[in-house]
Amino acid sequence: MRIISSSTISGSSVKLATVSIIFSCSKSCGSARKPLCSYYHFDLNQIYLENIPLFSHCFNSDLLINLSDVINKNYLKAGDYYIMATVGVGASFGAALFQHRGVE
Repeated sequence: MRIISSSTISGSSVKLATVSIIFSCSKSCGSARKPLCSYYHFDLNQIYLENIPLFSHCFNSDLLINLSDVINKNYLKAGDYYIMATVGVGASFGAALFQHRGVE
């Protein structure tokens, strides 16, 4: 996960320090949270986990449920960067960097 996230950032002009929130699938958050935060020098609170007690793991929907929740709670401002990272079947990993455009 660390390598995927690093290559996601390195392919852009965005600095890692400007990323506001990281979304991960709920299944991998427990084991990946501390190593990712340690490696990237993120605060543990930058990984969004508020929906785990409510929904646990919702398979392919975790990222979208969490993003929708963050937008509805106004945690992201227009221009904020965020990463969506996930773990798939067979040790596959993926991550993407986005910039929030705001809600109209």
